Amino acid sequence: MLEAFKTLTRTYETSSERENELHNVSRQSRELEQAAAIGNQYRQSSTNELLLKLTEGLALRPQPAAKSPLILD
Repeated sequence: MLEAFKTLTRTYETSSERENELHNVSRQSRELEQAAAIGNQYRQSSTNELLLKLTEGLALRPQPAAKSPLILD
């Protein structure tokens, strides 16, 4: 009877440890997904800022004067 109790206790402890490990892996997975989402948002905002600066820079750059059409008489 004592051996059966010990076996049952060990089984419960192992099951509990596995449940804890599964919980930890699940939590870590969620944290990684959140970190990836934050990284993607940062990368997208950095790209948008860079594009905005480039287009602003192009808009501020002096444009060549339009050439009048060549008229041959």
